[in-house]
Amino acid sequence: MNLSEYHWTPGFNDPTWLGLTATCLYLLSAALCGACAAREIPPSENARANTSQRRFWLCLALLMFALGANKEVDFQTWIVSTARRVSIRQGWYPWRTVVKVAFATATVLAGGLLFVLSVRETRGIGAARPLLLAGIVTLCAFVLLRVVPFGGVWGVAAEEKAETPWLKGALEIGGIVLVLASNAAYLVHTRREP
Repeated sequence: MNLSEYHWTPGFNDPTWLGLTATCLYLLSAALCGACAAREIPPSENARANTSQRRFWLCLALLMFALGANKEVDFQTWIVSTARRVSIRQGWYPWRTVVKVAFATATVLAGGLLFVLSVRETRGIGAARPLLLAGIVTLCAFVLLRVVPFGGVWGVAAEEKAETPWLKGALEIGGIVLVLASNAAYLVHTRREP
């Protein structure tokens, strides 16, 4: 398979300072989410709540790692190119708008589910909770701007606004920084005395 036909090559596909900064912040956040999970070693009396929070932190660590890896490797470009080629070969390319809207709807629902689960699973994390929830909402907004076909729904002007680099960069970096701040606040709050 020739990957150049798909307008995608494996490697660092966003070598800008903003792209590399975002990738490093994603990976740092993934590591700190893992550290937060490690703090959730279940004590005997509250084992169920701590296990749930630990699972949440591990899932968030995996999500932040995946977003960081995708930031540089750019898997979505390969997926879109592959889907386009398959749809043309199989004859459903004329209905691509329906597929785009279905995918956008699934993305919105997944973001909503992530937020609801985050609200439920983070009840016991203290002062870090508002920062974490704000970070998750901000990152969901960033992902939606990248995925939802605004031009086909609200017109070209909305598409142009959604594609402005400063808006995407501010949402992405801002969301990651909020998650990082929540990680730090949680780790400080749960620091164990020697």
